[in-house]
Amino acid sequence: MNDGVSQRGIVVNTTSSTKAVLMSVPMSAVTFKDTFWEPRRETTRHNSIRKQLELSEQTGRLDNFRRASGRKVIEHHQGLVFNDSDVYKTLEAASYALLDGVDNELGTMIDLAIDEIAAAQQEDGYLNTYFMFEREKERYTNLTQLHELYCYGHLIQAAIAHKRCTGQNTFFDVALKVAEHLLATFGPDKRKATDGHEEIELALVELSRETGEQKYLDL
Repeated sequence: MNDGVSQRGIVVNTTSSTKAVLMSVPMSAVTFKDTFWEPRRETTRHNSIRKQLELSEQTGRLDNFRRASGRKVIEHHQGLVFNDSDVYKTLEAASYALLDGVDNELGTMIDLAIDEIAAAQQEDGYLNTYFMFEREKERYTNLTQLHELYCYGHLIQAAIAHKRCTGQNTFFDVALKVAEHLLATFGPDKRKATDGHEEIELALVELSRETGEQKYLDL
């Protein structure tokens, strides 16, 4: 873990906030050695997260991104409408696991998944594998039930975690394109609608903290 990462909050970073009263302690200040939690954290890092990434492959969740990008010809989207979010949540957890030290195998698994996600992103920044091809006209027609903004929220949070834990921008650049797409799509004099699941708000707040851009907080 490098000093640039360790000296600030990872999950929530309010160091640049003019309104925050309390600040997150750096991750380097927290240890679990010789505690109830340490062996469980090791199980999560070495077994559970890897298994989740493997299941993302086995259940077709990553294939959905390959279908969207054209890298693989698949007739139908596989699984539930919010399946993309499962990949993002797993990548967020995997990114945090990298803070415990260098893990080339896990790092490679993360990089491969991010590559598939980035390839699936549309030119305008849109990214949801369920609303591709035959469902393209259904985009943003049912925000309360079909989880588009919910999926975006988990994408953005995962990308922020990956950037903060690795110092890389590969996933974060995808999140920024998503955020710019949302700015171009929603707001005053644009599309007005309310998401059905409180997730995109959390992500936009943290994206504003990460970038220093007020526009994401305004959105």
